[in-house]
Formats: sequence, C-alpha cells, structure tokens
Amino acid sequence: MRLPEPSRQRAEVARHRDTQRATYLGSERYALEVDYATYTMQMRRDIRRGVADAD
Repeated sequence: MRLPEPSRQRAEVARHRDTQRATYLGSERYALEVDYATYTMQMRRDIRRGVADAD
C-alpha cells in the first residue's frame, strides 16, 4: 500500500487531532480514542484503492 506525501500525512494528522479535540473531553483517557465506524470505513476504502489517504 502506498503512503501519501509527508506533507499530506501531516495535514491528515492535524485534521484528526482537531476532530478528536472537538469530539472528546480533554482527559488522558481519550488520547487514543478511535471512532470505530469512521476508522473501518477509511481502512476499507484505503485497502480497496491500494493507497492510504485521508480523502
């Protein structure tokens, strides 16, 4: 599976962090919280396309 360019990876991480901050409380408990439905949808799409990407 191909990875996107580093700048695109950084942008995806920043968007993810912003979403996490807006969705979950600011406690340590939520530091690794994952929205299962979104994660699963993204993983299936990436596997189907053969490229890891946020779009």
